[in-house]
Amino acid sequence: MLIKLAGTTFCVSGNFHNFQNTRTIEAKLKAKGGKTSKSMGVKTQALVAGHGYVPKRQTAKDRGLPILTEANLKTLLADGEVEIDFTPPGQEEGEANLDDLLGEVRGVLGESPSRMGWLKLVRLLDQCRPEQADEITSYVESHISRWSRREQMFCDSPQQWQVNMANGIESPLYQLVRRLDLNKAKLNTTNVKKLLSLDTLVNVRHMDLAVDKKLTKTLFRALAKDDKFNGVEHLSLGFIEAAFADELDAGGELKSITQLGLYPSDYWRVEEEDYRALFASETMKHVKRLVFHSRHGWGTGTAEPLALLEDTSLLPSFDHLEIDFASFGNCTNNPITPRSVLWTTDWQHNSRVTATAAARIKTLTITTNLIGYVSNEGPFKLDALNALETVRFYGVAGLFPKDEDEMMKHIESVFVVADMKVPDSLKRVVTNVPIDRGPFAKFAAKHPDIEMVHDPLPEPLIAD
Repeated sequence: MLIKLAGTTFCVSGNFHNFQNTRTIEAKLKAKGGKTSKSMGVKTQALVAGHGYVPKRQTAKDRGLPILTEANLKTLLADGEVEIDFTPPGQEEGEANLDDLLGEVRGVLGESPSRMGWLKLVRLLDQCRPEQADEITSYVESHISRWSRREQMFCDSPQQWQVNMANGIESPLYQLVRRLDLNKAKLNTTNVKKLLSLDTLVNVRHMDLAVDKKLTKTLFRALAKDDKFNGVEHLSLGFIEAAFADELDAGGELKSITQLGLYPSDYWRVEEEDYRALFASETMKHVKRLVFHSRHGWGTGTAEPLALLEDTSLLPSFDHLEIDFASFGNCTNNPITPRSVLWTTDWQHNSRVTATAAARIKTLTITTNLIGYVSNEGPFKLDALNALETVRFYGVAGLFPKDEDEMMKHIESVFVVADMKVPDSLKRVVTNVPIDRGPFAKFAAKHPDIEMVHDPLPEPLIAD
Protein backbone atom coordinates (compact mmCIF):
# COMPACT_ATOMS: atom_id res chain seq x y z
CA MET A 1 0.00 0.00 0.00
CA LEU A 2 1.29 3.46 -0.88
CA ILE A 3 1.09 5.97 1.98
CA LYS A 4 1.42 9.60 0.95
CA LEU A 5 2.52 12.12 3.55
CA ALA A 6 0.62 15.17 2.31
CA GLY A 7 -3.00 15.25 3.48
CA THR A 8 -2.80 12.06 5.57
CA THR A 9 -3.63 12.14 9.30
CA PHE A 10 -1.14 10.21 11.43
CA CYS A 11 -1.16 9.22 15.08
CA VAL A 12 2.38 8.89 16.49
CA SER A 13 3.01 6.67 19.51
CA GLY A 14 5.91 4.87 21.18
CA ASN A 15 9.66 5.37 21.53
CA PHE A 16 11.97 6.04 18.58
CA HIS A 17 15.74 5.58 18.20
CA ASN A 18 16.35 8.44 15.77
CA PHE A 19 13.84 11.02 16.96
CA GLN A 20 13.81 12.85 20.27
CA ASN A 21 10.10 12.36 20.98
CA THR A 22 6.68 12.10 19.32
CA ARG A 23 6.33 15.89 19.21
CA THR A 24 9.43 16.09 17.04
CA ILE A 25 7.94 13.59 14.59
CA GLU A 26 4.59 15.36 14.54
CA ALA A 27 6.32 18.66 13.72
CA LYS A 28 8.22 17.06 10.83
CA LEU A 29 5.04 15.49 9.43
CA LYS A 30 3.14 18.78 9.62
CA ALA A 31 6.02 20.66 8.00
CA LYS A 32 5.65 18.46 4.92
CA GLY A 33 1.89 18.68 4.59
CA GLY A 34 0.79 15.89 6.87
CA LYS A 35 -1.72 16.05 9.72
CA THR A 36 -1.50 14.56 13.22
CA SER A 37 -3.90 13.36 15.88
CA LYS A 38 -3.20 12.63 19.53
CA SER A 39 -5.68 9.78 19.56
CA MET A 40 -6.91 7.01 17.29
CA GLY A 41 -10.03 8.96 16.41
CA VAL A 42 -12.18 8.53 13.33
CA LYS A 43 -10.01 10.96 11.32
CA THR A 44 -6.79 9.03 11.93
CA GLN A 45 -5.65 7.25 8.78
CA ALA A 46 -2.36 5.65 9.85
CA LEU A 47 -0.37 4.87 13.00
CA VAL A 48 3.36 5.55 13.30
CA ALA A 49 4.40 3.05 15.98
CA GLY A 50 7.74 3.17 17.76
CA HIS A 51 9.56 0.43 19.59
CA GLY A 52 8.33 -1.46 22.64
CA TYR A 53 4.78 -1.83 23.81
CA VAL A 54 2.43 0.48 21.89
CA PRO A 55 -1.21 -0.08 22.98
CA LYS A 56 -2.49 1.88 19.98
CA ARG A 57 -1.01 -0.77 17.71
CA GLN A 58 -3.88 -3.12 18.60
CA THR A 59 -6.41 -0.34 18.05
CA ALA A 60 -4.97 0.23 14.57
CA LYS A 61 -5.20 -3.49 13.83
CA ASP A 62 -8.79 -3.62 15.04
CA ARG A 63 -9.72 -0.69 12.82
CA GLY A 64 -7.82 -1.99 9.82
CA LEU A 65 -5.40 0.96 9.67
CA PRO A 66 -1.84 0.79 8.28
CA ILE A 67 1.02 0.77 10.82
CA LEU A 68 4.33 2.43 9.91
CA THR A 69 7.62 1.47 11.53
CA GLU A 70 10.46 3.90 12.23
CA ALA A 71 12.15 2.77 9.00
CA ASN A 72 8.92 3.48 7.09
CA LEU A 73 8.77 6.89 8.75
CA LYS A 74 12.28 7.84 7.61
CA THR A 75 11.40 6.96 4.01
CA LEU A 76 8.11 8.85 4.27
CA LEU A 77 9.83 12.01 5.50
CA ALA A 78 12.55 11.75 2.87
CA ASP A 79 10.41 10.92 -0.18
CA GLY A 80 6.96 12.17 0.80
CA GLU A 81 5.54 8.68 0.40
CA VAL A 82 6.31 5.11 1.37
CA GLU A 83 5.19 1.70 0.15
CA ILE A 84 4.33 -0.73 2.96
CA ASP A 85 3.12 -4.29 3.04
CA PHE A 86 -0.52 -3.73 3.94
CA THR A 87 -3.88 -4.45 2.35
CA PRO A 88 -6.92 -2.48 3.61
CA PRO A 89 -9.68 -4.74 4.96
CA GLY A 90 -12.03 -5.83 2.24
CA GLN A 91 -9.80 -4.75 -0.66
CA GLU A 92 -8.04 -7.97 -1.58
CA GLU A 93 -10.75 -10.05 0.01
CA GLY A 94 -13.36 -8.18 -1.99
CA GLU A 95 -12.53 -10.35 -4.97
CA ALA A 96 -14.18 -13.28 -3.21
CA ASN A 97 -16.61 -15.31 -5.28
CA LEU A 98 -20.15 -14.76 -3.98
CA ASP A 99 -21.02 -18.47 -3.94
CA ASP A 100 -17.85 -19.29 -2.00
CA LEU A 101 -18.50 -16.44 0.40
CA LEU A 102 -22.09 -17.50 0.98
CA GLY A 103 -20.86 -21.01 1.66
CA GLU A 104 -18.55 -19.76 4.42
CA VAL A 105 -21.30 -17.53 5.81
CA ARG A 106 -23.68 -20.49 5.81
CA GLY A 107 -21.16 -22.47 7.85
CA VAL A 108 -20.91 -19.76 10.53
CA LEU A 109 -24.69 -19.32 10.67
CA GLY A 110 -24.99 -23.08 11.19
CA GLU A 111 -23.25 -22.71 14.55
CA SER A 112 -25.02 -21.65 17.73
CA PRO A 113 -25.31 -17.84 17.91
CA SER A 114 -22.47 -16.28 19.92
CA ARG A 115 -20.34 -13.17 20.08
CA MET A 116 -17.40 -15.02 18.54
CA GLY A 117 -19.69 -16.27 15.76
CA TRP A 118 -20.81 -12.71 15.02
CA LEU A 119 -17.19 -11.54 14.77
CA LYS A 120 -16.44 -14.40 12.37
CA LEU A 121 -19.45 -13.33 10.34
CA VAL A 122 -18.29 -9.72 10.25
CA ARG A 123 -14.88 -10.75 8.91
CA LEU A 124 -16.61 -12.63 6.09
CA LEU A 125 -19.05 -9.82 5.36
CA ASP A 126 -16.17 -7.37 5.05
CA GLN A 127 -14.91 -9.43 2.11
CA CYS A 128 -17.93 -8.81 -0.14
CA ARG A 129 -17.87 -6.27 -2.93
CA PRO A 130 -20.45 -3.44 -2.89
CA GLU A 131 -22.53 -5.11 -5.57
CA GLN A 132 -22.69 -8.28 -3.46
CA ALA A 133 -23.75 -6.54 -0.25
CA ASP A 134 -27.51 -6.48 -0.83
CA GLU A 135 -27.77 -10.20 -1.57
CA ILE A 136 -25.53 -11.34 1.27
CA THR A 137 -27.23 -8.96 3.74
CA SER A 138 -30.64 -10.34 2.81
CA TYR A 139 -29.38 -13.89 3.32
CA VAL A 140 -27.84 -13.20 6.74
CA GLU A 141 -30.84 -11.14 7.89
CA SER A 142 -33.18 -14.03 7.11
CA HIS A 143 -31.23 -16.12 9.64
CA ILE A 144 -30.62 -13.48 12.30
CA SER A 145 -34.30 -12.54 12.36
CA ARG A 146 -35.02 -16.09 13.61
CA TRP A 147 -32.59 -15.81 16.53
CA SER A 148 -34.01 -15.02 19.97
CA ARG A 149 -34.05 -11.38 21.06
CA ARG A 150 -31.10 -12.01 23.34
CA GLU A 151 -29.11 -13.78 20.64
CA GLN A 152 -29.66 -10.86 18.30
CA MET A 153 -27.89 -8.64 20.82
CA PHE A 154 -24.61 -10.28 19.75
CA CYS A 155 -24.92 -8.27 16.53
CA ASP A 156 -23.16 -5.10 17.63
CA SER A 157 -21.47 -2.59 15.34
CA PRO A 158 -17.78 -3.48 14.93
CA GLN A 159 -15.30 -0.65 15.22
CA GLN A 160 -14.40 -0.58 11.52
CA TRP A 161 -18.09 -0.23 10.64
CA GLN A 162 -18.50 2.60 13.14
CA VAL A 163 -15.58 4.48 11.57
CA ASN A 164 -17.27 4.26 8.17
CA MET A 165 -20.64 5.19 9.66
CA ALA A 166 -19.13 8.26 11.31
CA ASN A 167 -17.87 9.36 7.91
CA GLY A 168 -21.34 8.98 6.39
CA ILE A 169 -20.52 5.86 4.37
CA GLU A 170 -23.64 3.75 3.76
CA SER A 171 -23.73 -0.03 3.46
CA PRO A 172 -26.59 -2.56 3.37
CA LEU A 173 -24.58 -4.53 5.97
CA TYR A 174 -25.59 -2.03 8.66
CA GLN A 175 -29.12 -3.45 8.55
CA LEU A 176 -27.72 -6.40 10.51
CA VAL A 177 -26.68 -4.21 13.48
CA ARG A 178 -28.85 -4.63 16.59
CA ARG A 179 -26.54 -2.94 19.12
CA LEU A 180 -24.95 0.47 18.65
CA ASP A 181 -22.42 1.29 21.37
CA LEU A 182 -20.99 4.80 21.18
CA ASN A 183 -19.75 5.20 24.74
CA LYS A 184 -16.12 4.46 23.82
CA ALA A 185 -16.16 5.98 20.34
CA LYS A 186 -14.26 9.23 19.89
CA LEU A 187 -16.83 11.12 17.83
CA ASN A 188 -17.60 14.78 17.38
CA THR A 189 -21.01 16.27 16.68
CA THR A 190 -20.55 16.11 12.90
CA ASN A 191 -19.57 12.42 13.06
CA VAL A 192 -22.59 11.62 15.25
CA LYS A 193 -25.00 13.38 12.93
CA LYS A 194 -23.61 11.52 9.92
CA LEU A 195 -23.80 8.18 11.72
CA LEU A 196 -27.35 8.57 12.97
CA SER A 197 -28.59 9.83 9.60
CA LEU A 198 -27.72 6.55 7.85
CA ASP A 199 -30.86 5.00 6.39
CA THR A 200 -29.64 1.43 6.94
CA LEU A 201 -29.61 1.61 10.76
CA VAL A 202 -33.20 0.41 10.86
CA ASN A 203 -32.88 -2.63 13.13
CA VAL A 204 -31.03 -1.14 16.10
CA ARG A 205 -32.67 -2.17 19.37
CA HIS A 206 -29.90 -1.46 21.90
CA MET A 207 -28.12 1.92 22.05
CA ASP A 208 -25.40 2.97 24.49
CA LEU A 209 -25.07 6.74 24.24
CA ALA A 210 -22.92 7.46 27.30
CA VAL A 211 -21.13 10.47 25.80
CA ASP A 212 -20.46 14.06 26.84
CA LYS A 213 -23.08 16.75 27.39
CA LYS A 214 -22.93 18.34 23.94
CA LEU A 215 -23.18 15.05 22.09
CA THR A 216 -25.97 13.81 24.34
CA LYS A 217 -28.22 16.67 23.28
CA THR A 218 -27.50 15.92 19.60
CA LEU A 219 -28.27 12.25 20.15
CA PHE A 220 -31.51 12.92 22.00
CA ARG A 221 -32.75 15.11 19.17
CA ALA A 222 -31.89 12.45 16.60
CA LEU A 223 -33.69 9.76 18.61
CA ALA A 224 -36.79 11.88 19.03
CA LYS A 225 -37.06 12.99 15.40
CA ASP A 226 -35.98 9.94 13.40
CA ASP A 227 -38.66 7.28 12.89
CA LYS A 228 -36.11 4.52 12.31
CA PHE A 229 -35.22 4.59 16.02
CA ASN A 230 -38.80 4.10 17.21
CA GLY A 231 -38.04 0.42 17.87
CA VAL A 232 -35.16 1.05 20.29
CA GLU A 233 -35.84 -1.00 23.43
CA HIS A 234 -32.66 -0.53 25.45
CA LEU A 235 -31.09 2.88 25.99
CA SER A 236 -28.01 3.68 28.09
CA LEU A 237 -27.13 7.29 28.86
CA GLY A 238 -24.25 9.16 30.46
CA PHE A 239 -24.65 12.87 31.03
CA ILE A 240 -28.26 14.03 31.19
CA GLU A 241 -30.17 17.10 32.24
CA ALA A 242 -33.86 17.89 32.49
CA ALA A 243 -34.01 19.63 29.10
CA PHE A 244 -32.75 16.48 27.38
CA ALA A 245 -35.75 14.52 28.63
CA ASP A 246 -37.95 17.19 27.06
CA GLU A 247 -36.16 16.58 23.75
CA LEU A 248 -37.13 12.90 23.88
CA ASP A 249 -40.76 13.57 24.72
CA ALA A 250 -41.00 16.24 22.03
CA GLY A 251 -40.67 13.58 19.34
CA GLY A 252 -43.60 11.69 20.77
CA GLU A 253 -42.86 8.39 19.02
CA LEU A 254 -40.12 6.71 21.09
CA LYS A 255 -42.36 4.55 23.33
CA SER A 256 -40.62 1.18 23.12
CA ILE A 257 -37.87 1.62 25.74
CA THR A 258 -38.05 -1.10 28.40
CA GLN A 259 -34.47 -0.90 29.71
CA LEU A 260 -32.66 2.25 30.85
CA GLY A 261 -28.93 2.18 31.57
CA LEU A 262 -27.09 4.83 33.59
CA TYR A 263 -23.45 5.47 34.53
CA PRO A 264 -23.93 7.26 37.88
CA SER A 265 -20.37 6.63 39.10
CA ASP A 266 -18.91 8.18 35.94
CA TYR A 267 -21.36 11.02 35.42
CA TRP A 268 -21.83 11.83 39.09
CA ARG A 269 -22.47 15.52 38.43
CA VAL A 270 -25.97 14.71 37.19
CA GLU A 271 -28.38 16.35 39.64
CA GLU A 272 -31.41 14.81 41.31
CA GLU A 273 -33.81 17.02 39.34
CA ASP A 274 -32.28 15.77 36.09
CA TYR A 275 -32.88 12.14 37.02
CA ARG A 276 -36.38 13.06 38.15
CA ALA A 277 -37.18 14.70 34.81
CA LEU A 278 -35.89 11.67 32.90
CA PHE A 279 -37.76 9.18 35.10
CA ALA A 280 -40.97 11.21 34.81
CA SER A 281 -40.79 11.54 31.02
CA GLU A 282 -43.43 9.94 28.85
CA THR A 283 -40.68 8.17 26.92
CA MET A 284 -39.63 6.20 30.00
CA LYS A 285 -43.03 5.06 31.26
CA HIS A 286 -42.52 1.47 30.01
CA VAL A 287 -39.03 1.01 31.51
CA LYS A 288 -39.00 -2.15 33.64
CA ARG A 289 -35.26 -2.58 34.03
CA LEU A 290 -32.85 0.03 35.40
CA VAL A 291 -29.17 -0.79 34.89
CA PHE A 292 -26.30 0.86 36.76
CA HIS A 293 -23.10 0.44 34.73
CA SER A 294 -19.72 0.77 36.43
CA ARG A 295 -16.64 1.53 34.31
CA HIS A 296 -14.13 3.23 36.61
CA GLY A 297 -15.39 2.91 40.15
CA TRP A 298 -18.43 2.30 42.27
CA GLY A 299 -20.42 4.36 44.68
CA THR A 300 -20.58 8.06 43.84
CA GLY A 301 -23.94 9.09 42.47
CA THR A 302 -25.60 5.67 42.72
CA ALA A 303 -27.95 6.40 45.61
CA GLU A 304 -29.56 9.49 44.04
CA PRO A 305 -31.44 7.82 41.18
CA LEU A 306 -32.31 4.78 43.29
CA ALA A 307 -33.74 6.91 46.11
CA LEU A 308 -36.10 8.61 43.65
CA LEU A 309 -37.90 5.31 43.10
CA GLU A 310 -39.81 5.87 46.31
CA ASP A 311 -42.08 7.94 44.07
CA THR A 312 -43.97 5.27 42.15
CA SER A 313 -44.96 7.79 39.47
CA LEU A 314 -41.32 7.80 38.35
CA LEU A 315 -40.47 4.89 36.04
CA PRO A 316 -43.90 3.47 36.89
CA SER A 317 -43.17 0.06 35.29
CA PHE A 318 -39.85 -0.46 37.10
CA ASP A 319 -39.31 -3.75 38.97
CA HIS A 320 -35.83 -4.93 37.86
CA LEU A 321 -32.51 -3.50 39.08
CA GLU A 322 -29.24 -4.53 37.46
CA ILE A 323 -25.78 -3.67 38.74
CA ASP A 324 -23.32 -4.19 35.89
CA PHE A 325 -19.67 -4.48 36.87
CA ALA A 326 -18.79 -6.18 33.58
CA SER A 327 -17.89 -2.78 32.10
CA PHE A 328 -15.41 -2.12 34.90
CA GLY A 329 -12.21 -2.37 32.87
CA ASN A 330 -9.72 0.34 33.85
CA CYS A 331 -8.55 -1.23 37.11
CA THR A 332 -7.14 -4.59 38.15
CA ASN A 333 -9.48 -4.71 41.12
CA ASN A 334 -12.90 -6.17 40.41
CA PRO A 335 -15.00 -4.00 42.73
CA ILE A 336 -17.95 -6.31 43.20
CA THR A 337 -18.08 -7.70 46.72
CA PRO A 338 -20.95 -8.14 49.16
CA ARG A 339 -20.07 -4.76 50.65
CA SER A 340 -20.07 -2.95 47.29
CA VAL A 341 -23.62 -4.06 46.57
CA LEU A 342 -24.91 -3.84 50.14
CA TRP A 343 -25.05 -0.08 50.48
CA THR A 344 -26.70 0.22 47.06
CA THR A 345 -29.53 -2.22 47.76
CA ASP A 346 -29.91 -2.27 51.55
CA TRP A 347 -32.27 0.55 52.48
CA GLN A 348 -31.74 -0.17 56.18
CA HIS A 349 -28.13 1.01 55.93
CA ASN A 350 -28.66 3.73 53.35
CA SER A 351 -31.08 6.36 54.57
CA ARG A 352 -31.53 7.82 51.08
CA VAL A 353 -32.95 4.59 49.68
CA THR A 354 -36.24 3.95 51.44
CA ALA A 355 -38.12 0.73 52.09
CA THR A 356 -40.71 1.83 49.54
CA ALA A 357 -38.06 2.14 46.82
CA ALA A 358 -36.48 -1.20 47.76
CA ALA A 359 -39.88 -2.92 47.72
CA ARG A 360 -40.23 -2.14 44.01
CA ILE A 361 -37.28 -4.42 43.18
CA LYS A 362 -38.69 -7.81 42.19
CA THR A 363 -35.63 -8.89 40.15
CA LEU A 364 -31.96 -8.17 40.87
CA THR A 365 -29.25 -8.90 38.31
CA ILE A 366 -25.56 -8.64 39.18
CA THR A 367 -22.95 -9.02 36.44
CA THR A 368 -19.18 -9.12 36.89
CA ASN A 369 -16.01 -9.65 34.92
CA LEU A 370 -14.24 -12.88 35.80
CA ILE A 371 -10.91 -11.08 35.86
CA GLY A 372 -8.88 -9.06 38.29
CA TYR A 373 -8.49 -9.24 42.03
CA VAL A 374 -11.45 -10.41 44.08
CA SER A 375 -11.75 -10.70 47.81
CA ASN A 376 -13.90 -13.09 49.79
CA GLU A 377 -15.72 -10.85 52.24
CA GLY A 378 -18.38 -13.24 53.36
CA PRO A 379 -21.84 -14.01 51.98
CA PHE A 380 -24.08 -11.61 50.09
CA LYS A 381 -26.95 -10.22 52.15
CA LEU A 382 -29.97 -9.60 49.97
CA ASP A 383 -32.60 -10.14 52.64
CA ALA A 384 -33.20 -6.37 52.92
CA LEU A 385 -34.91 -6.58 49.53
CA ASN A 386 -37.99 -8.17 51.03
CA ALA A 387 -40.01 -8.17 47.77
CA LEU A 388 -37.25 -9.82 45.73
CA GLU A 389 -38.47 -12.77 43.67
CA THR A 390 -35.57 -13.43 41.26
CA VAL A 391 -31.83 -12.88 41.62
CA ARG A 392 -29.55 -13.35 38.60
CA PHE A 393 -25.76 -13.79 38.85
CA TYR A 394 -23.64 -13.58 35.71
CA GLY A 395 -19.91 -13.94 35.26
CA VAL A 396 -18.66 -12.55 31.95
CA ALA A 397 -15.37 -14.00 30.73
CA GLY A 398 -15.01 -11.82 27.63
CA LEU A 399 -14.68 -13.24 24.14
CA PHE A 400 -12.92 -16.39 25.26
CA PRO A 401 -15.04 -18.51 27.63
CA LYS A 402 -13.28 -20.00 30.61
CA ASP A 403 -13.41 -23.62 31.64
CA GLU A 404 -16.63 -24.24 33.61
CA ASP A 405 -14.81 -25.27 36.77
CA GLU A 406 -12.60 -22.19 36.58
CA MET A 407 -15.69 -20.02 36.08
CA MET A 408 -17.31 -21.54 39.16
CA LYS A 409 -14.19 -20.82 41.22
CA HIS A 410 -14.24 -17.19 40.12
CA ILE A 411 -17.98 -16.88 40.64
CA GLU A 412 -17.65 -18.12 44.21
CA SER A 413 -14.71 -15.81 44.96
CA VAL A 414 -16.75 -12.86 43.68
CA PHE A 415 -20.30 -13.63 44.75
CA VAL A 416 -19.78 -15.92 47.79
CA VAL A 417 -23.20 -17.40 47.14
CA ALA A 418 -23.12 -20.64 49.11
CA ASP A 419 -24.11 -18.83 52.33
CA MET A 420 -25.98 -15.97 50.71
CA LYS A 421 -28.73 -14.39 52.81
CA VAL A 422 -31.99 -14.06 50.90
CA PRO A 423 -35.52 -12.87 51.73
CA ASP A 424 -38.43 -15.27 52.17
CA SER A 425 -39.94 -13.82 48.98
CA LEU A 426 -37.17 -15.24 46.75
CA LYS A 427 -38.49 -17.78 44.23
CA ARG A 428 -35.59 -18.40 41.84
CA VAL A 429 -31.87 -17.98 41.27
CA VAL A 430 -30.55 -17.70 37.70
CA THR A 431 -26.89 -17.98 36.69
CA ASN A 432 -24.79 -18.72 33.63
CA VAL A 433 -22.48 -21.16 35.46
CA PRO A 434 -23.36 -24.77 36.31
CA ILE A 435 -25.89 -25.31 39.07
CA ASP A 436 -25.40 -29.08 39.47
CA ARG A 437 -22.13 -28.65 41.39
CA GLY A 438 -20.12 -25.99 43.14
CA PRO A 439 -21.47 -22.98 45.11
CA PHE A 440 -24.91 -22.87 43.51
CA ALA A 441 -25.47 -26.57 44.21
CA LYS A 442 -24.60 -25.91 47.86
CA PHE A 443 -27.01 -22.98 47.93
CA ALA A 444 -29.74 -25.15 46.37
CA ALA A 445 -29.26 -27.83 49.03
CA LYS A 446 -29.89 -25.22 51.74
CA HIS A 447 -32.91 -23.76 49.94
CA PRO A 448 -34.81 -26.65 48.30
CA ASP A 449 -37.90 -24.52 47.69
CA ILE A 450 -36.01 -22.00 45.51
CA GLU A 451 -35.92 -22.76 41.79
CA MET A 452 -32.40 -22.94 40.32
CA VAL A 453 -32.10 -21.98 36.64
CA HIS A 454 -29.03 -22.34 34.42
CA ASP A 455 -28.87 -19.75 31.63
CA PRO A 456 -26.47 -20.85 28.87
CA LEU A 457 -26.00 -17.39 27.34
CA PRO A 458 -22.92 -15.53 28.56
CA GLU A 459 -24.47 -12.25 29.62
CA PRO A 460 -27.91 -10.88 30.52
CA LEU A 461 -28.22 -8.33 27.72
CA ILE A 462 -31.97 -8.60 28.00
CA ALA A 463 -34.35 -10.75 30.00
CA ASP A 464 -36.43 -12.95 27.73
